Amino acid sequence: MSPGRIAAEDLDEGFLDGLINHMNEPVGTDFRGCVQCGTCTASCPSADAMDHPPRRMVRLASLGLWKDLLSSRSVWQCLTCASCEARCPRGIAIPEGILALRREFGRRMGLPEGMARLLTVVEANRNITGDSNDNRALWLDDLDVRPPLLNEVSGGVALDAVYFTGCVASLFPAVYAIPRSVASVLSAAGLKYAVMGGEEWCCGFPLIGGGAAGDRLEALIQHNVEAVRRSGAKRLVISCPSCYHTWKHTYEKTYGGSLGFAVVHTSELFADLIEHKRLIPNPQEMTVTYHDPCDLGRKSGIFDAPRAVLRAVPGLELREMRFSGPDSKCCGGGGNLEMNDPELSADVAAGRLSQALETGAGVLASSCQQCKRTLQGAARRGKVKIKVMDISEILLRSVSGE
Repeated sequence: MSPGRIAAEDLDEGFLDGLINHMNEPVGTDFRGCVQCGTCTASCPSADAMDHPPRRMVRLASLGLWKDLLSSRSVWQCLTCASCEARCPRGIAIPEGILALRREFGRRMGLPEGMARLLTVVEANRNITGDSNDNRALWLDDLDVRPPLLNEVSGGVALDAVYFTGCVASLFPAVYAIPRSVASVLSAAGLKYAVMGGEEWCCGFPLIGGGAAGDRLEALIQHNVEAVRRSGAKRLVISCPSCYHTWKHTYEKTYGGSLGFAVVHTSELFADLIEHKRLIPNPQEMTVTYHDPCDLGRKSGIFDAPRAVLRAVPGLELREMRFSGPDSKCCGGGGNLEMNDPELSADVAAGRLSQALETGAGVLASSCQQCKRTLQGAARRGKVKIKVMDISEILLRSVSGE
């Protein structure tokens, strides 16, 4: 069912208050305090394609003009990249409001076709592709040093870490190089770790972005946390920023505090291993510009660790884009946008790629398999000669002396 077929009178009176309360939770700022400055719209990568860009959506919602708002596709064109929130002078959590609207849309009138299909696939197969979940271990083939699966680890083995690979890296061969590089780097550092393989279920991020959380999300959380706890590992290592953000925020909130193990992104772990001399980078002559993934940088506050890894490589020159750090632009792969508007997703990716090309760097690096996939696709479509790499690939090349 297409979004937008609902009458204003069908909305109960508590919907506005519920939406406001939801947005109050993370920031304590009532979105009716919007001063209509337009900063959110000016910073939104999707705004030009929206009939109701962020400023107008907030205005319509604050006035209770649901009929206009709910007849729009704009709520499904949001990347949830938080660029609007980061720049809002009032600190209004607009992406949280968008997610609340999506949940309401789904409950009242059904989800867009692509989104509904994705959520059905995740619920049925525990991943975003519909493949057998055992296929999550296929990327392990051809590794020089193959880490064990969780079900292959005996009870007496003390693990330093469990590596949570994520759906994209596990099931999209185009980015297999990322988990393989992560695994090889961890082995080079001498860590005892295991991967979850078929025991790994989708983290639930697509459910959150699709406005369909609730019991389905809690089932995924319960399974994943218990699987890691049984391993006795001291920490969970995650390379996907969306998985990382979900574990660090939604999982810990659901459990009301500590999960019983630390959750770290690979960039944080790599930087720590380099600092303590467990990894010694060798020279790599290359010029690199770094793209901050939205879920890792702006939404999780991790900006320094990936850059520390890159700067630790002798001979590597790091060139920043004009929009970087908290001001970084989205790659186009956020918010499940590809499912709802693939052309808009491609346009956003092309815009970010053009900013990378301005630096003259030969390598566009990131710390996210989805960012690599979307930016690599943009480079291929534009026939642009720039190599798109994850920092794990650059670090492996460096420590292995290639």
